[in-house]
Amino acid sequence: MGQCYGEKTVYKGSMGYLVDGLNDIKYKDARLAFTLWIKDFLILDGVQADITYYENVDEMLEDYINNKFNYMAVNPYFLLKHKDIFYDNTKNFWMVQRSSELFEEYIILVRDDGKINTIKDLKAKIIMSRSDDYMGRMVVDFEILKEAHTTAKNYFSDMEKTEKFSTSILKTYFSKVDACIVPSYVFAVVSEMNPDISKKLKVLHKSEKIFLSLVGGFHNNTTEEMLDIFSLNMARNNSSARGQNIMSLFKMKKILPLAQRDLKPLFEYYDAYMVLKQKYEVKMD
Repeated sequence: MGQCYGEKTVYKGSMGYLVDGLNDIKYKDARLAFTLWIKDFLILDGVQADITYYENVDEMLEDYINNKFNYMAVNPYFLLKHKDIFYDNTKNFWMVQRSSELFEEYIILVRDDGKINTIKDLKAKIIMSRSDDYMGRMVVDFEILKEAHTTAKNYFSDMEKTEKFSTSILKTYFSKVDACIVPSYVFAVVSEMNPDISKKLKVLHKSEKIFLSLVGGFHNNTTEEMLDIFSLNMARNNSSARGQNIMSLFKMKKILPLAQRDLKPLFEYYDAYMVLKQKYEVKMD
């Protein structure tokens, strides 16, 4: 509901942001971007909004169920794990596009020296991923479960983590680790900056283009007025220079509506992964 102040109606909104899994957006940059967005949002659309940053998914879910905020943003991995809660309490979903493609694909990179040619050649090797990339590690685990009938944790000698995708690519390039898992668009960007990287590394495995980096959604109790305002604001941000500048601080290109049918391939992938995970759970810690 909106409240009238003079001649202008001000709509109050709130957002819950799960930091875990979204560390790609630096905390300071995210705060700055949100401040700029809210300033524009309030001036142009009459919305007064605030944000709560959550470190713990259970705390966030409890507050979301209790309608303590009306817009949530999470790493899609948590949507997979808590599908029923999000689906039962969410009116509609939105997604972030970070590259030229709507959905992302993951690739496992290794050095192109002839030593590693199949997934099975990775046994007892070291693989690196970004610290908050739950999706990437799920892709690796799924492939190991399919090929070796055990988990990635049991298969590799070590699964190292780093704060940046680019670091994992460079570590593989300089033989500090044997492989890395990254979104393909990141490899393209790094290779463009240093063409020698694409000459020395090769793609060992490529996933389907079904992944995304962030999912947002409005609580069932959100008013239609707020939904309409958000839709108009996103359309403006996606097409204006000012909006694109703000988006760049969030490391985003666009925020777009996401139909549940568009998530079907990802949920099918996750279900197939869980079947194998349960099948070989006797080998898991």
